[in-house]
Amino acid sequence: MLLTLDQVKDQLKIDRAEADEDEQLTLYATAVESVVKANINRPIYATIDDIPAGTSWAISVDENPDLLLAMLLLVTHFYLNRSATTADNSRQLPLGVKMLLSPYVIIAPELDQEFETELEPEPEPDPEVAP
Repeated sequence: MLLTLDQVKDQLKIDRAEADEDEQLTLYATAVESVVKANINRPIYATIDDIPAGTSWAISVDENPDLLLAMLLLVTHFYLNRSATTADNSRQLPLGVKMLLSPYVIIAPELDQEFETELEPEPEPDPEVAP
């Protein structure tokens, strides 16, 4: 897990010794990690040393603290809004999360392979087959 329980509790202003919500907070932290990875379409590691060799598009939280902040903002959002919507109002994810994650989004990770393999040319049309 990229977020520690202490980081989550500090963000939410919950006493670290308080254990009543630890299971729920761990669930939020795990879910947020999955959401962020899916939104930027690339793997995230705790430290740069954890990134496997040859993985050019992976990033680490230690070198990109804005990813950590985005995850903490999402944990806060999930903690304060425990259902998708309420009768009083509906809330969207914080704008800051999108702003923090957008520089890291890879649209197609396979294209970030520095084009190691060339695209195969399209086959020539068969002259005997009319279009």
